[in-house]
Amino acid sequence: MGRKLIRSDFSTQRLYNTIGYSYKRLVERHGGQFVKTENIRMQIDKIVKMLIETNRYGLFINGQVGNGKSTLTKVISQIINQFVTNHYFFQGDIFNLDYCAIVNAREMIRIYSRMPDKFEEMMRRSWLIVDDLCEEPKEIDVYGTKCNPFMELFDYRYEHRLPTILVSNLTYAEVKEHYADPRFDDRMTQMCNRITFRDNSFRR
Repeated sequence: MGRKLIRSDFSTQRLYNTIGYSYKRLVERHGGQFVKTENIRMQIDKIVKMLIETNRYGLFINGQVGNGKSTLTKVISQIINQFVTNHYFFQGDIFNLDYCAIVNAREMIRIYSRMPDKFEEMMRRSWLIVDDLCEEPKEIDVYGTKCNPFMELFDYRYEHRLPTILVSNLTYAEVKEHYADPRFDDRMTQMCNRITFRDNSFRR
């Protein structure tokens, strides 16, 4: 990932257990019943490897609605911010708000058009999770200029090797088609590991 993120005395197994426990607790807090399926075990394992083992600095998570993607990314954000507070991370630049932030793709568009300074801060955030990718319009009109906020954000984070997690209900092929940018596929391949959540919706 370009730089070591977690101290070597924090083991892979400890991180796996921390994510699993926090995931279970968050599901139950919202009135759900946590079932640790084989798919969930594999998903947590891949996330742990992304955090401490691979040389990539991004993650693309996709799967159908209701199967735990957003819940697990909330857990990741909480753990990253907790690790920063407890000095388990070798810290880089830290902004005024939390080290890791989550933004919904539709909210990203609103921030871009109404609060450009906030968008710049979000773009430079040390860690960023973008949820519900592709539920926002691909292009918007800003004072007569066609803009693609996500590609601006994505290109910046790619160039600066900033850890980024992208979450979508669509397949990777559908996401690529949505943005229709020749740079997208090549940069995603270099930047991101991919995880597909294969369980059916837990809300049924």
